[in-house]
Amino acid sequence: MMCKYSVGLLCTHDIIFLSDINECASSPCLNGGLCEDRINSYICHCVPGLTGDRCQSDVNHCLSQPCSNNGVCLDGLNNFTCVCRPGFTGITCDININECASQPCQNRGICVDEINGYICICPIGFMGLRCEISRFCFIGVVIVYHITLLRTTTIQININECVPTPCSNNATCVDLAGGYNCICAPGYTGSCCELDINECASDPCSNGGLCVDLINSCICICVPGYTGDTCQIGKIILFTCR
Repeated sequence: MMCKYSVGLLCTHDIIFLSDINECASSPCLNGGLCEDRINSYICHCVPGLTGDRCQSDVNHCLSQPCSNNGVCLDGLNNFTCVCRPGFTGITCDININECASQPCQNRGICVDEINGYICICPIGFMGLRCEISRFCFIGVVIVYHITLLRTTTIQININECVPTPCSNNATCVDLAGGYNCICAPGYTGSCCELDINECASDPCSNGGLCVDLINSCICICVPGYTGDTCQIGKIILFTCR
């Protein structure tokens, strides 16, 4: 707006009043950002987890590599999630799981914790993954000598090696003459079915997916951008262009 005035013999002056344009009127801030109007500009105050001139970018909390012990970091809005490797737990996978906490060793065996496993040091007379097998049960035929003066009597006794069962993990024990045979449940192997078959050994997960071994199966935890049973399918990621 223009105004004119004169005082006495002074010349007429033009006074121009300028109106401030509200740059926030067009709502330039994205994703819930708060717009602060300034002279010929604006500032966006972003909600936690977002950044950029218009709050258009997600802050990648995985850039600092917060996950320990080779854990996989999944970025979220203002947070992150660590998918831990087997044997570790905690928010950043910094805690080694103590597999000895459940006292798996039997018959007074000593448990030694390891990464994602344990070792049982068995006392004399016992063996097996958990010291659950008595060594004396491996003698299939016991010969008892009954000596009376000059006569020796030999008695052969067949022992049922399946009592108590030497087979682990719900395996079926079949008694044999002088031995036994363990028929393992799916997912286990070994002479006493004491070994869990590692379905991740064949590296079934594609595109950097993390394989988690289960009993008789496994699951793939995919990195962002992939999906599918083995992370074989790529997702289409849309970005906001300025």
